[in-house]
Order: sequence, then structure tokens, then C-alpha cells
Amino acid sequence: HRDLHSFPTRRSSDLLQRKGPFAAMVEYCRECFSSRYYLLVFVMIMLAGITFAPVNSFCVFFSEKLHVPLENFGKYTAWSFVINFALSYPLGMLADRFHPLRCCIAAMALYAVTSLASAFFIVNELTFAVAFILHCVLSGAYFTLSASLPMRLFPQGRFAQFNSASWIILSLASVVVPPAVAKFLDLSGHEYRWIYPIGSGLAVLTVIAGIACYRRFLAYGGPTGYQAPES
Repeated sequence: HRDLHSFPTRRSSDLLQRKGPFAAMVEYCRECFSSRYYLLVFVMIMLAGITFAPVNSFCVFFSEKLHVPLENFGKYTAWSFVINFALSYPLGMLADRFHPLRCCIAAMALYAVTSLASAFFIVNELTFAVAFILHCVLSGAYFTLSASLPMRLFPQGRFAQFNSASWIILSLASVVVPPAVAKFLDLSGHEYRWIYPIGSGLAVLTVIAGIACYRRFLAYGGPTGYQAPES
């Protein structure tokens, strides 16, 4: 009986011994990034991971510009965590019932709409609080719904390999996006309202990538018969 979970480790170890670390890196990149389907999955996860970065990184400056007391800002954050905690169990059930990929696409579509609307109706502390709590709740909902997504899409026998490749892409994007948004905000005269439409635009791109992934996902068996391709 082949141990599928240890087989990739043994193969990687053999490759390291025979050809060295550079050959192992080349083989790793070839296996992880040569599949169009997994590239789509990586891009979708990356876009989703950076969608919330503009608001997360700069909302405190927006609150200062609206003269929101820092104490109140902390309270809004705390209330968001309470709501997310209350929603975690039903959201987990929802992901199990309808599949996390479907739920993540729906959550991102909802975030795109609410985030874009937030850019227009934030005028004071109350509207800022509503928009900020909506952002926190929807971003928390996405991460709850997507918790099992990599395990449901990547090959079980090489899950760690493909999941690490996904994190490489997300980490690189996380290094680039916040400074780029910061530069844009500097050029805009520190108009922090822009963080919401930027987040909305990234959410729209995530939805597009998610729909493309879902079409491939259906071709590989869909929610009831999915078989992760090995290459």
C-alpha cells in the first residue's frame, strides 16, 4: 500500500540527494505552476487575500480624518469580532452544504457591492462604523468560508506542496499591494475614501477568477465527484 502523504516527501528527498537543491526547486516550480487550473486557483486565493488589505491597512487613518475617537474605533473592531464569532458555525455549515468555492464567490460578490457603496455613503462616524463593521464581518465571513478551500481543491497526496506554492504567490502580492495603495493615497492627497473602491475592484477580480476556477472545478467532477488533477 502506497503512503500517498509521504510519497512526495520521499521523492523530493531523493531529488535533493541526486541533483541538489536547485534541481529540486525547478521541479517544485514545474509541478506547481505548469497547470493552468492550479494557476487559476493560486490567483484567486491571492486576489482574495489582498482584497481586504486596503481597508485593513488604512482604515485607521480614514477614521482619524473623520475625527472618530480611537476608543470608538476599537469598540467597532471588537463588535466585528463578536459578530464574526457568532456567524462562524452557521457559515461553516453553509460551506459544507454548498461547497466553499461557491460560498467564497458569493461572499466576494457581496463584498464588492458593499465596499463600493461604502465609498459614497461614509460621511460621519456613524456611517464609517457601519461600513467598517460590514467590511470586518464580510472579510471574516470569507476567511471562515474559505478555511477548507485549499484542502478541497489541491491533491491530497501533495497538499502541502501546492498549498505552499499558493502562499508564495499570496506573500509576494502582500508585499507589493499595501505600498502601492499607500503611494496612490499619497498622490490623491490622502483621500482615504479610495480604500473602499480599491477593495471592491479587487473583489470583482476575485469573483472573475473564482468563476473561471469553478468552471474547471465542474469539469473535474464538481461538488459531488471532484478529483483533483495531479498535473
